[in-house]
Amino acid sequence: MNPGLSQAYNNRGNVFANIKKYDEALADFRKAIELNPNNAKAYNNRGNALANISKYDQALVDFSKAIELNPNYFEAYFNRGSIFKHLKKYEPAIADFSKVVDLKPKFSEAYYNRGIAEYYSGRKEAACMDLKQAASLGSQQAADALPQICK
Repeated sequence: MNPGLSQAYNNRGNVFANIKKYDEALADFRKAIELNPNNAKAYNNRGNALANISKYDQALVDFSKAIELNPNYFEAYFNRGSIFKHLKKYEPAIADFSKVVDLKPKFSEAYYNRGIAEYYSGRKEAACMDLKQAASLGSQQAADALPQICK
């Protein structure tokens, strides 16, 4: 196990992902995990790369592993919640965004996304509360959504 080398592969994987070279990114994230199976960031980053190529089930597995390795990793909860929302699995999305709010209470995008998931699951009042909170924290998306959703 070589944590330093693992981080180097993880970092290079991020560079490849940022320029949309997902095959190369996935290879580097795999190598980072091989070198350090406890590298929660590499699992999270591989999950993002998989999501970018529409491999959502595999992405969910990686986000869940990142959370298992680091139960306070708010980014992994946010990413997993985003996939659940995309897949219209609103209850687990709401649960993940709620965990993000617990871990990072000023993260406007968690309130916004939880609000949208609540809206689509029929909880308009809760959705409006979350969208208002997101807007108060600076989310323009939430501010734009408020008049349409919270009439």
